Amino acid sequence: MVSTLFTVMGWCCLVLPIVTFAYVQSRGGRHMVPEHLAIVCLVFAGAIFEASLLAFLLITTFIQCVEAQRRASLKPHLHSNCTYL
Repeated sequence: MVSTLFTVMGWCCLVLPIVTFAYVQSRGGRHMVPEHLAIVCLVFAGAIFEASLLAFLLITTFIQCVEAQRRASLKPHLHSNCTYL
């Protein structure tokens, strides 16, 4: 899960430089706009995909923790009035 967190942080840190690079290379939106727009869309899609993967991992981990706590609370407890032979 930590590796996914670092991946998301990496994607988010790379979004702004790649968008800036695409804008500069398209000469302010006047040259080869569809190609540079595709690059920007792919970067945003990658960042959103990785963020959704992190959200999925966090939600499933939370559900597993809740389920484990519920199972632990359903176990029969030994009382002090029990007699053993």
